[in-house]
Amino acid sequence: MADVEIKYKGASIAALDASGTKTLKTAGKYCEGDIIVEYTDPEKPTQAKSVTPSETAQEVTPDSGKVLSKVSVGAISKTYVGSGVARKAAQTYTPGTADQTIDAGQYLSGAQTVKGDADLLAGNIKEGVTIFGIVGTHKGGITPSGTKSITANGIYDVTQFASAEVEVPEPTPKNQHAISWNFASREERKMYSEGTYAFNSASTSNHLLYLPTDDTCWINGGQHPSTTQVVVWDATNNGARSAAVSDVTETGFKVTTGAFTELFILVPYYLEAGQTLTLTCTRGGTNRGGYVWCDRHGKFVSHELIADSGAGAKTWTYTAPTDGWLYLEFGKYNANDALVISNASVSIA
Repeated sequence: MADVEIKYKGASIAALDASGTKTLKTAGKYCEGDIIVEYTDPEKPTQAKSVTPSETAQEVTPDSGKVLSKVSVGAISKTYVGSGVARKAAQTYTPGTADQTIDAGQYLSGAQTVKGDADLLAGNIKEGVTIFGIVGTHKGGITPSGTKSITANGIYDVTQFASAEVEVPEPTPKNQHAISWNFASREERKMYSEGTYAFNSASTSNHLLYLPTDDTCWINGGQHPSTTQVVVWDATNNGARSAAVSDVTETGFKVTTGAFTELFILVPYYLEAGQTLTLTCTRGGTNRGGYVWCDRHGKFVSHELIADSGAGAKTWTYTAPTDGWLYLEFGKYNANDALVISNASVSIA
């Protein structure tokens, strides 16, 4: 309903909803001139309101029958970060060969630390090289130059050379008795030690892994009483146990054992990978033979005893899996016994 309503003969002809004036066009109709109506709204009580800031819009209105005289909006915190802003916790960065970037548009809620290094000094950087804005001044030592030629196994200092040319020849096997046995030109070799050497491929001691690589010598040895390891006898302490060779001719020889059973001699031959050695001989009685296989440096790899029953012609072959040394075994079952080897020949193909 309007605040002021003007009627004529019961019918409304004008209305005012707020303070102000209203001109009624009555000239020539109801009166000689227009009638001016003025209305002043009675004063309403005022009201002040306060608003807490938020991330959404707020509408502030007065209570019923009141008008707003003041609206107070609280201040936001200086440390306030909107809920829609990404946050990044503390992190440490170690410089590397590639850039590491902290993305824009995020709030760093923790310290971002880039590592430093006290050794990042010009004197520690090669001359002419710049690392993180520091130009290196280190000239280093002698500039390597030239080529070191290495033609034999050994330990060499090559720090002064720009390169090394290694050309170590393979052992040159003589195998000078490939056709017939001729121990007249062979020398006996025994291992000098405080005891025996049980050659074992799992050992970590060098003296338990290597046999001499010289095909002009034969080596005294035997089978360990409780294992199948090869034992090379000490010439001083175990001389009585050593096998002996006698009656050497171009076609044969005789092996006599010492005071210990299952003694033998080892006769080395060098084989290249894929080559096959064939031994042919006539034996004078029951004996034990076999082989010891070592790599090309004489390092023990495997051992196998082969029992031959009875006398007569015998043939035995072995094919080399790699380059290496094959030690043929000739021995007896019983101590103080003799084995006669005749018509012996070795071929390598």
